[in-house]
Amino acid sequence: MKPCCTANNPGRRFFQALGTVRFLEALALAMMVSLKILFFYALVDIQSYFAAVWLTGCIFAFLLFSSFRSKLVPAAIYLLVSALMFMDVTYFAYFNKYLSVNVLGAAAVLGDIGDSFLAVVRPEYFLLFFDAAALLAVLLAKGLWRRWARRGLPGEGEEAALGAGAGGGEGGAGAGRIEGWPGGSGDDDGIRRPLAEGFGGGHGRGGSEGAGSSGDAGSGGGSDEGEGEGSGGGGEAPGWKTGGGDPGGDGGVEAPGEGPDGGEGPGGRRAAAAARAWGWLGRHKSAALLVALAAFIIWNPFGAQALTAIANQEIVTYHISDALGGVFGGAPAPDGFMELIAADSYADEKHGELFGVAKGKNLIMIQVESLQNFVVGLRYNGKEVTPNLNRLIDGNTAYFDSIFHQVGGGNTSDAEFAVNNSICGTGKSYTYKLFPGNVYRGLPVLLGEKGYRSNVFHAHEDRTFWNRQEMYEAQGFGRYYGGLIGRDGDYLMTEWMGWGLADSEFFAQTVPFMEDIPSPSYSFVISLSNHHPFQPLEKYRFMDILPADQRTIVGNYIQSVAYTDYAIGEFLDGLKEAGLYEDSLLVIYGDHQGMPVDDRVDSSMQRLFGIKYDYDVMMNIPLIISLPEGADIRGTVGTTGGQIDFLPTIAYLMGFEELDTLYLGHNLMTTEGGFAAVQSYMIKGSFIEGETVYEMSRDGIFENGRAWRRGTGESVPLEECRASYQRALQIIDASEYILENDLLAGDWRGLRAQPGGAEAADRAGAGTVAGFEAGRSYMGAGAPERGGS
Repeated sequence: MKPCCTANNPGRRFFQALGTVRFLEALALAMMVSLKILFFYALVDIQSYFAAVWLTGCIFAFLLFSSFRSKLVPAAIYLLVSALMFMDVTYFAYFNKYLSVNVLGAAAVLGDIGDSFLAVVRPEYFLLFFDAAALLAVLLAKGLWRRWARRGLPGEGEEAALGAGAGGGEGGAGAGRIEGWPGGSGDDDGIRRPLAEGFGGGHGRGGSEGAGSSGDAGSGGGSDEGEGEGSGGGGEAPGWKTGGGDPGGDGGVEAPGEGPDGGEGPGGRRAAAAARAWGWLGRHKSAALLVALAAFIIWNPFGAQALTAIANQEIVTYHISDALGGVFGGAPAPDGFMELIAADSYADEKHGELFGVAKGKNLIMIQVESLQNFVVGLRYNGKEVTPNLNRLIDGNTAYFDSIFHQVGGGNTSDAEFAVNNSICGTGKSYTYKLFPGNVYRGLPVLLGEKGYRSNVFHAHEDRTFWNRQEMYEAQGFGRYYGGLIGRDGDYLMTEWMGWGLADSEFFAQTVPFMEDIPSPSYSFVISLSNHHPFQPLEKYRFMDILPADQRTIVGNYIQSVAYTDYAIGEFLDGLKEAGLYEDSLLVIYGDHQGMPVDDRVDSSMQRLFGIKYDYDVMMNIPLIISLPEGADIRGTVGTTGGQIDFLPTIAYLMGFEELDTLYLGHNLMTTEGGFAAVQSYMIKGSFIEGETVYEMSRDGIFENGRAWRRGTGESVPLEECRASYQRALQIIDASEYILENDLLAGDWRGLRAQPGGAEAADRAGAGTVAGFEAGRSYMGAGAPERGGS
């Protein structure tokens, strides 16, 4: 009968799996970890397969702790995972998704949205650190206690690995040392896992020889550190041949280079390699199981919906998938890509009564930081929030009230990119970082070919922020007026607010720069002050905020927007005084939302304005196109659209006979219907089309998404959204593919030169670069010079 303390006893194995802590400590740890994981997934609002996602996280945590003999190692790893959880839940509260590798790579510019994160952090998020910090503190305290207790206890090191008596006592079964494992200590939390089957026992530190156990048969006499003599004939594994004993040898594992009969040969080497592999797996079963389980979930060989949902929502599998995507990124062209870029929709949509009404006029485009559409025309506490914008809209102006931002991972900078290039920015990071070497043919280049001088104006304290300096040059802007004097910039710091010069001062200094630029010109002006934490200087607080709204994000936002409207009014007056206003096409729009979808924001919005604050409200930005002198363009346009539609619309008003570039937008003045594909805040595949809004589920399963009517919130059957969901994916993926393959540097004109080009590309293999090349070859058009025009 085997003793109760043998390695084969199930109870013994159970306590070994618990690690270095006692049973009650391990039970408390398991409860804390499982509850923390439950809390995390509740914070990130897992809505499908919640129990499976939570259970998977618990299993991963158990396997992590059982993969190491020293519990300090998994405790340290777990603390890092807790920090990742904190960052994920904070990022999720603002962007509705986990962090990605590429976003972490953009950490240098996260200061631009740092205050946005701080605005959504809640005290309860810090509970995610409690169990990890407590565990680490307990383990460190126990280590210090053991070190103190061992002082003055001679012979402690003589204890056998499985708790036999100290100082020269006989080693327990299987207590021989394996290379890389420390000697036994005999502590209650120093229980050693049984040695791999087939390995012999070893000498204790004091030199006492221990009898080694090798499964059910054979014994070996290997020494603790290779000393002494080892006897051959260890336990035999199935299909393995046992080798002879060497001094200090393992016994039971065939030595490298020995053949079946003791001689050297490839068979012996293979068997030795197999033995080492099996031995490694035997010693690292938990780690191997963790890796195998994660790989199986991510690979999902059977295409199971449950595994898809787990992989996209469980924190470990999500971040592993994301990291692998970052390393092995680069996808083939999406389905229908050839037809999408071969279709010249502008040619069909340029026929309208407003074609060319702004031909030859200056273009002044103002991108307003965090300007949402709901504030336009809004009255708060009896006062207009945007009186200057309201007056502008009442003039000769087209006001578009159903436009939605289409930023990628770069927020403000991706809005700049989309409106100028009619291509969505990448969702992986920020476009200005990843693709500064590409060729672009957006508004600066197209207008430059018509004799325009294109310049950009922005007063962020750092002119290189978001890699603007490099990307503005790549996009064809002739001059970048940015940054502060004394920091290699152009603007004098007269009044600091937020990240740079206050908007009213920025606009005042911009007008003289614009006066010095010969006409016709394109001036791209980017405001800054209306940014989290939405706290303008005291003298610019024009709104009387009600006591209930003070120090709330909604109250702060309304106060900040009122200042921004004031600054825009000052700018328009300055343009009039300089003689730049009348002969210009003026475009004003918001870059992205100011307030996240949040229960606190929703509560304030419903109380104040009766508005249900969902994604269709959050992502809705105003687009105001004003023509001070010229044909009548006044009116409200309800066509749904996004920022990639700005370029074709402006080209139409300025009389472009053709749109000689790759573009994915439509002319909002004439297009039938309207569509906005989005990829940030809502998940890729989400869209707004007319009155229908579809939010793709974060688990990656279309059927788990939700759809509703704008304004009413009435539910929409999901099957009515499937075709538009595919269209949204196509637009976002096509934008990514154009950027990743720098298609504007190639022979893209061939796809529109003759009918049938897209079909030829499809026959040659649509969805691949080879198919694209075949389509170009079929057309036989010349490629533009690299650099744009």
